Amino acid sequence: MTQIDFYILSSTTPYPFIYRLLEKVYRLRHRCYIQCSDNRLAEEIDAGLWSYRQDSFIPHRRQQGESSDLLTPITIGSNPERQEHDDLLLNLDGAVPPLFSRFRRVAEVITSAEEEKTEGRARYLYYRQRGYPLNSHTIKS
Repeated sequence: MTQIDFYILSSTTPYPFIYRLLEKVYRLRHRCYIQCSDNRLAEEIDAGLWSYRQDSFIPHRRQQGESSDLLTPITIGSNPERQEHDDLLLNLDGAVPPLFSRFRRVAEVITSAEEEKTEGRARYLYYRQRGYPLNSHTIKS
């Protein structure tokens, strides 16, 4: 059964935490699909990964068409159906992602913005009502 982890941030910006999380995912040799709510967010994540740290690089790619890349550990997109791995789904969308249960783990990032907290509570309730194992982690930034 899919493990769901909620990361509750004390700030309104998720990017520093997201990049640290992805660096850890890469260092531990996991694969991650990042579910974005729109193209603008996908572009921000992509650009941020290129400039996150000058002394490291996190291999990643944007989801394009029907092709997949089994060698790139981080994929950014909006269609998890086209992913060939089932390791980690990082949800940056306001809704429960389609086909989330095919992944071993789902990471939900919730900032201190009221709208995000409200959406996060709804997703937490959704998962809990369906019996998924849930963890919450408070992240101080």
